[in-house]
Amino acid sequence: MSCAILALPLSLGLSSETASAQHGARCGRNDHHKPCRPVRKARHRKSRHVALTSPSVKTPTFTVQVPPLFTAMPSLMISVGPYHFIEPRSSHYQTSTVTAGSPPIIIDDAYRIATDCLSGALRVIAPERPLSARGTSPCSVGVGAVRDVLLWDRQRLGHASLSWSDFWNIARHPGKRALPLSPRLTMEVALLADGVKPQDIYHELATDEGVSRALEKLDQIRPYLTWWRDARDAARIIQDGEALMGLMPTQSILVLRSTTREDRYSFATDNMLAENYVAAVPHDGSTAENNAAVWQLRAAPPHLTVPSDLETASPPLLVIDDGFWLRHGTSLEQRFAQWVESR
Repeated sequence: MSCAILALPLSLGLSSETASAQHGARCGRNDHHKPCRPVRKARHRKSRHVALTSPSVKTPTFTVQVPPLFTAMPSLMISVGPYHFIEPRSSHYQTSTVTAGSPPIIIDDAYRIATDCLSGALRVIAPERPLSARGTSPCSVGVGAVRDVLLWDRQRLGHASLSWSDFWNIARHPGKRALPLSPRLTMEVALLADGVKPQDIYHELATDEGVSRALEKLDQIRPYLTWWRDARDAARIIQDGEALMGLMPTQSILVLRSTTREDRYSFATDNMLAENYVAAVPHDGSTAENNAAVWQLRAAPPHLTVPSDLETASPPLLVIDDGFWLRHGTSLEQRFAQWVESR
């Protein structure tokens, strides 16, 4: 860091012109006194300066916990600040993002971050920012969105363009299907396959009848379902041939492309879902470290990017409503868990 130099002159003097003008004015008012002596031209003297140097301050590097496979694909996260990205120690889905010993900054889907914000586990970053359907909260800053797509193995299905109704058509496309072991995303997809319009999804899920409708739709393909717990698990299931098709997040797509021929897998660009991701600061750690992390996120948060063919494709069919999940997530997770255990 360059040193800041602050010049402080130790002698202050009037210019010769200013001094002559003031002297002339005094002489003009003293006509009854002796004539004023001529003013000698002031000599300019070099001012002495004292150099004040600011101490050299090293910008800290902040460890950022990101979801699985984010670190495997460096192009996914654009670091515009001093960030070092790591993955969580546990790969299993957790309702809460904050765990014991969490790093100074965490990035996750907006629903889980907002849940932790409401529980008081996160620092407030923007107190004026309300909770919203897009998952923004007083405790977070947005970093981007992940696309979730219907992806299939082209070697087994060819170049056909599939929809969520095809996902349920076992007779036409026999084989396993991969879905996240979570009501979020899974219930939305089930209702889309059952003919519910995207704008009506959350009106439907807000009712007991709508929840039952989603679970009954999942019952239709229950014997063919393979559950994944995170993006790494999802990519492995498809790559190992354990499922013919599945709901895949962006990071799974990137890993599949990096480990196999890029043209092996296809996905439906007109059936995409989008999840908002945000960054937050846990209360764990020292106050100084937390304060620095909050300041860094306000100044220059990292950014999440997606592949160009996902970014330039059709707009998402559905953006996950994080506000809805904040209101109904607990009850839907319980209902979904009961459904899974009862079969």
